[in-house]
Amino acid sequence: MTSGNGGMVTDDAITDTVHAWHFREMVESMRDVAWIIDAHTLRFLYVSPSVEALRGYTPAEVMAAPLDAALTPEAAAFVRQLNDERLSALENGTASHDEFITQEIEQPCKDGSTVWTEVITRYIRDDATGRVEVFGVTRNITARRAALAALAESERHYRLLANNTSEIVTWVGSDGTYKWVSPSITEALGWAPEDWVGLAAIDNAHPDDRERFHQQRQEMTAGRIALDHGAWVDRFRAMDKAGRYHWVETRTRAYVDDDGQRDGAVVSFHVIDSLIESELELHRRANYDDLTGALKRDGAIERLDGIGREQRSAGSLSAVLFIDVDGLKKINDTRGHLAGDALLSALGARFTGAVRTGDSVARVGGDEFLIILEGLHRVEEAVLVAEKVRDRATAPVSFEDIELSTSASIGVTIINSAESADEIIARADAAMYASKRAGGNMIVVVPAPEVPSK
Repeated sequence: MTSGNGGMVTDDAITDTVHAWHFREMVESMRDVAWIIDAHTLRFLYVSPSVEALRGYTPAEVMAAPLDAALTPEAAAFVRQLNDERLSALENGTASHDEFITQEIEQPCKDGSTVWTEVITRYIRDDATGRVEVFGVTRNITARRAALAALAESERHYRLLANNTSEIVTWVGSDGTYKWVSPSITEALGWAPEDWVGLAAIDNAHPDDRERFHQQRQEMTAGRIALDHGAWVDRFRAMDKAGRYHWVETRTRAYVDDDGQRDGAVVSFHVIDSLIESELELHRRANYDDLTGALKRDGAIERLDGIGREQRSAGSLSAVLFIDVDGLKKINDTRGHLAGDALLSALGARFTGAVRTGDSVARVGGDEFLIILEGLHRVEEAVLVAEKVRDRATAPVSFEDIELSTSASIGVTIINSAESADEIIARADAAMYASKRAGGNMIVVVPAPEVPSK
């Protein structure tokens, strides 16, 4: 092929021209800025057109200005120092031309603003001239830095929250061990976060809670307790560093990683000792008599109803003792109600001390008590308890500078589990009144009627 002036143009020359044209088209269409600097003079030899979109300057304006004008003073000083170190390293052989260097540099724009950029450079020596040129690409990273700054601020706020909230936040992995624990655990339970990391979540639970704790974890693992939508709320006792147990309330949600995969659970909790104490006090006030410490009437009825629903071994009996304190009205009238209250308070404690732990003592009226005995084998056992109660009732009670004396009329009956609580109480009450009519301070036994099983 010949050129227009008669000279010969080789195929290699045509190919080189086409390649150069495509390269220039590619560079001019890039959003990143490509450039070349003479490492010895620090003057721009080439700048791609995209610099105008990045900084507002045309390529000609950038190439006509010294390096200091293309950068902020701080960035220019940094680049000059880096350039000197790089040239020296190339000269003494401690650096290679194949190495790429990446820095983040703030650059000035034509409108007076600045833009943060990521600059990737490579130092290349021209073997023909011996000069070193710096080939670089500059990329706008303003949005990325803003996102990172926002993330850092978010993490700072999270750290502040995690460090200062009273709520303890933990990540329990799929293997059931703590992977992360918030610093708030130190103030709440005395542990450092690292004391719990790696421990099984069940390790610091109260022994009485561990079986339920274990069962719930199995339910969660099997998916029978859903954690993906909402939280599982529970209570258990956790041990502090001094070995004491505290009630905590937990909220458990699924932990989902960045890939959307579930990996254990996020468990947050806080100490609720004061709340538990308040609830127990409310329960006591609702179910127990303030004066005597005995159950209230509703509690006794609930217990009697429960006896009918419970499975008992063959030959096991239950009984009710209905007790009336003889002469309480006279004490109230002659000594005052404070004396009567002191007497009732002492009798409540004595009656409770006369029965076993599993038995129940209730105050069902002003001067009336009900005792429910379980696990008996014959009615005589109930009578023995009744005699003990009567003996304790007749022992004097000291009040101020006097001795208060009384006695007890007691009705005893065996429970038929097919009966209602009202029927049982009515029969025991009738037996007690039989004792009163006979002069009081007596025990009267009334057998249970034959009631067909329901």
